[in-house]
Amino acid sequence: RAAFAAGDYRWVAELVNHLIFADPTHSEARALQADTLEQLGYQSESSTFRNSYLTGAMELRQGPPQLGSSQVRGRGLLVAMTIEQIFDTLAVRLISENVSGLSLKINWHFTDMSGTADERWLLGLSHRTLYSVQGRNDEKAQATLTMARSTLISIIIQETTFLDEIGKGSIVIDGDATALLTIFGNLDAFPNSFNIVEP
Repeated sequence: RAAFAAGDYRWVAELVNHLIFADPTHSEARALQADTLEQLGYQSESSTFRNSYLTGAMELRQGPPQLGSSQVRGRGLLVAMTIEQIFDTLAVRLISENVSGLSLKINWHFTDMSGTADERWLLGLSHRTLYSVQGRNDEKAQATLTMARSTLISIIIQETTFLDEIGKGSIVIDGDATALLTIFGNLDAFPNSFNIVEP
């Protein structure tokens, strides 16, 4: 408190940050850190630093922001992406520990991409890695899916599911459907936000 009264806000922020990480429920430390970050924000000329400080102060007083669903934003982003980019984002989400020792191949035929290089795709799982190959199908694939690209986007943003779309007839699957469930059942869901100050 003496450093705060003396205006040494950076030192207070450093010191109290250790206390908050040791005990996130310590209300006096949270209040002091919020006041400190607020003062640093008011004194900062850089908008980036100011916003970070003030967001940290708000988080300490009110908790992290509760974001709503990002389905609309997600749809717009996915519509602008190529099939390759969509499959790459799925590869990033793969929980590799869960698919150790598995080797799967799924052929994809996108009905709304007929006549383009994106009509046929191969999505494979090998060595705990998800990969895709444009313009190719594999005879030895466990399953072949025929569907619209827009349906895949709706499934990824969780507006619908593979099972619902298969039931409606908008997806035709030949072969072993469990291969598809194995891949999509082992995709991680990333949070929409993260804490600025708290552990």
